[in-house]
Amino acid sequence: MSKLIILRGNSGSGKTTVAKALQHSFPQGTVMSIGQDEVRRDMLNIKDDTSNLAVLAIETLAIFGCQHYPIVIIEGILSRKKYGHMLDKLQELFDQTHCYYFDLSFETTVSRHQQRIQRFSFSEINMANWWLDKDYLKFENEKMIGPEMSQIEIVKLLRADVWEN
Repeated sequence: MSKLIILRGNSGSGKTTVAKALQHSFPQGTVMSIGQDEVRRDMLNIKDDTSNLAVLAIETLAIFGCQHYPIVIIEGILSRKKYGHMLDKLQELFDQTHCYYFDLSFETTVSRHQQRIQRFSFSEINMANWWLDKDYLKFENEKMIGPEMSQIEIVKLLRADVWEN
């Protein structure tokens, strides 16, 4: 049974940290994690526009993951406008999809960003320019992650959702 976990939300909301913690909470070799930033910035070195090749690359990696791993995590801002169609197609491919949106205020994401190692990589102004308010996919099972949940609580919730289904 293949399971897809989608973690979406604005920059600085904690998606990458949660994805890594979640991946490492499962036995080694059972979870493939695909980060939008790693694919788009690090692998492809391209801008995030509507025709960027990161969409196809993420889709291709996820298909590979579906064939070889029981659990695939895709995390990133993953705006509905640019990535929504691809995520919708992947939802059909996997046996189960668990979709989560980090629904946080701009102030909360800025505060969290200030606590990160890469806090000097981009500014609050950059974050404001990238901000997408309430950019839900509107998947039937999309769940909201609020500011009151800690990283540990989020990982426990996601693990429970994945194992119970």
